[in-house]
Amino acid sequence: FVAAQTAPTLGATVTLTDALALARRNNPALQSSTNARRTAAAAVRSAKGAFLPSVNSSMGGGYREGRQTFFQGQAFGSTNDQLSTDASVNASLQLSLATLNDKRAAQANQNATEADIAAAEQRVRNDVTNQYLTALQAQARASLQDTLQATTQTQLQLARARLQVGSGTQLDVQRAEVADGQQRVASLNARNQVAIEIVRLFQAIGIDARPDAKLDANLAAPPAIDLSAILEMARRTNPALGSFRAREESARRSQASARSAYFPSLALQAGVSAFTNRFTSTGL
Repeated sequence: FVAAQTAPTLGATVTLTDALALARRNNPALQSSTNARRTAAAAVRSAKGAFLPSVNSSMGGGYREGRQTFFQGQAFGSTNDQLSTDASVNASLQLSLATLNDKRAAQANQNATEADIAAAEQRVRNDVTNQYLTALQAQARASLQDTLQATTQTQLQLARARLQVGSGTQLDVQRAEVADGQQRVASLNARNQVAIEIVRLFQAIGIDARPDAKLDANLAAPPAIDLSAILEMARRTNPALGSFRAREESARRSQASARSAYFPSLALQAGVSAFTNRFTSTGL
């Protein structure tokens, strides 16, 4: 796992590239999708393990005291102590068409998981980019409202000056004050909307928000787009479409695995065992 990065410092400028890099490391939905990679890889290893033989081994030992038993005056049994040991190793392997299809289904699921991760990265990239542009638009509208507020303030000062020289009326001053007050409210709402959009941007990134962070409006110019080329590229490389194709292959292999249960399977087994037994007092 990559350590999560913290929010930018006070007054720092956050570029679109920085926002996308932070989102790849901190977005919770993307991290959740990435965690599925380990599960899929474990399923593939488990399916490949079916082609390996299983090996069992055992070892044992025994001791028997040499003591005679009398029955109707007759002595039975050995007078020597006995030590015995035994060991065995067994290997077995069972193969079938279902085993092969299960392996291919697990690999298809792994490919689908990788495609899901790529699709999640694409969604995060799109969400962060769209929210970044929305925040830039909010900043531009706020700047416009600030400019209009400066205009209304100038108009108010002009109305007051005309009233003082006798070329204006009190009604003109009141109208200018109302327009200036309305523009102040509009400017304040625009600034609040900027803070809201920046908070939403950091929410899409997945880190603590800094409403005072600055955004860089100098974005790279978009490349020329040809519709037919874009559609062809989407058919070949779209991760969501690739995920659906991989899951279709996984479902086909799972169906083949279920059908192959009616076919014979091959089982191989081999084993080696040994046993020893000796007397402890052979000289008697």
